[in-house]
Amino acid sequence: MRIRNAKVGVYLAALLVAACLPAVSQAGVRQQVLSAQELRVCVVPDYAGISFRDPRTGTLVGLDIDLSRQLAAHLGVKARYVESDFVSFPTQLAASRCHIAMMGIWVTSNRAAHVAFAKPYLSSGAYAVVARSNGRIRSWAEVDRPATLLAVLDSPDLLSRAKAIVPRATLVKMPLPKNMGSGSTVNEVMSGRADAYLVDYSMAQQLKRSDGWARVIAPPQFVPLTEIAWAVPQGDTDWLDAVNRFLAGIRQDGTLAKAAERHGLTMALVRD
Repeated sequence: MRIRNAKVGVYLAALLVAACLPAVSQAGVRQQVLSAQELRVCVVPDYAGISFRDPRTGTLVGLDIDLSRQLAAHLGVKARYVESDFVSFPTQLAASRCHIAMMGIWVTSNRAAHVAFAKPYLSSGAYAVVARSNGRIRSWAEVDRPATLLAVLDSPDLLSRAKAIVPRATLVKMPLPKNMGSGSTVNEVMSGRADAYLVDYSMAQQLKRSDGWARVIAPPQFVPLTEIAWAVPQGDTDWLDAVNRFLAGIRQDGTLAKAAERHGLTMALVRD
């Protein structure tokens, strides 16, 4: 009798633990999306070309906005956007405040410890951004010299790539920005605390279009810097597989290429 009661106790305890687990572990993200009839998408609303809120209309535009609407339509639901930033999006994913982050996220080992990345859809080469008023740096060779203070985001992966790309430049570590606007690392270049800023293709295009203060310098040949991917909560392989299947489909039927062309990002597309 004691043994039987003990087994019943263990069973009831297991039920209690299961009831306390997050919903993602019981139903899975895909089922949550279908049940709620909405896809919650984390976005950074100031990343031109990727996810940007048009100040004239208040509407979100960009490559990831187009593709998130395509993903929602593919699932038969509506997209709802949750404003985020590049620091807190893993926490928002883990707390189910959004089902996926589609906002031009650089893939790094630090981030991969907290989220699951889909397969990369953009892959960018390295560029340097300097202020137009800077007359000392006009070529890649002038970027790669000890006298140049090169701002690089404080990520082990990116710092390692920077040391390989411009081994002679003096690297200045900058904290990861929450956004892409005036509060980001570009202020270091604009204020003169750094001479140049190491960026990817999409960011270089954004800075070229913004206010005309920036001059973009490309290396003499293509130099890979980073891959860009969507992020989903960890531990849900069904949802990750569904997102990767969607990505494979839009790559195959040309939807991804057309959207990238529309937003000036064809050069950054991952090539097979």
